Amino acid sequence: MTVTTIHFNSLYEHLSPLIDSVVASGLPVDSRMVYDGPRNTVVAVTAEDGTDVSIKAFRVPIWINRIAYGMLRPSKASRSFNNAMRLISLGFDTPEPIAYAEQRTLGLFGRSYYFCRHIHGVSEVRNIERLPECEDIMAEIAVLMVRLHRAGVLVKDFSPGNVLYRTDAEGRRRYMLVDINRMAFDVHDHERLMSMFTRMMNTEKLTARLAYHYCRAAGIAPDSPDGQALIAEAIAVYRSFWGRRRQY
Repeated sequence: MTVTTIHFNSLYEHLSPLIDSVVASGLPVDSRMVYDGPRNTVVAVTAEDGTDVSIKAFRVPIWINRIAYGMLRPSKASRSFNNAMRLISLGFDTPEPIAYAEQRTLGLFGRSYYFCRHIHGVSEVRNIERLPECEDIMAEIAVLMVRLHRAGVLVKDFSPGNVLYRTDAEGRRRYMLVDINRMAFDVHDHERLMSMFTRMMNTEKLTARLAYHYCRAAGIAPDSPDGQALIAEAIAVYRSFWGRRRQY
């Protein structure tokens, strides 16, 4: 017997026909592919009321995780939803969560879905070193990092594909976090928070520049002993992460 659980953002309960249809029949045939990877598929669809919705369909996990997600720990779908709600409450931007759905068969975790508002006109923070505004974007990402750290938010997948930006009517870039199922809150351990320097930039030189801007955003003079120590720590974190990955 399969049991389905659906949790809504109360603002979007009127979209229950769409959510129920996806749970019963899978992704809509008229959906637009956004991403298709080994762990999940993301599509976009327009609901009957005109709301553009992103649907993230997670693959059925391996058997050990079917037990874990079924009984011991929250699923990626539920974490995505709850983390989005928490981020928004803290003043950070992420696509507004709509709902998540989970299916269990005889207690074993099966399919799951995360639904959120689909955002148009956004760009990834990827290959920014090729852009003329690279330095400005790095400075703005550093400001975001400082805000996250001061709020005790650790984004474990803080990488170029998971930070999006769009330009508002005044020409200012607005940043939002996506793919947020791996996060931790109320983290104030400096070493853990510094781990967010491991993947955002793709070279050691750019990581050092990001750390330079982080110092400025945090009110630390980059050329001071404290600033130089923080920049050196960011470089060390980057080297350690990529050194370990090259061993495998």
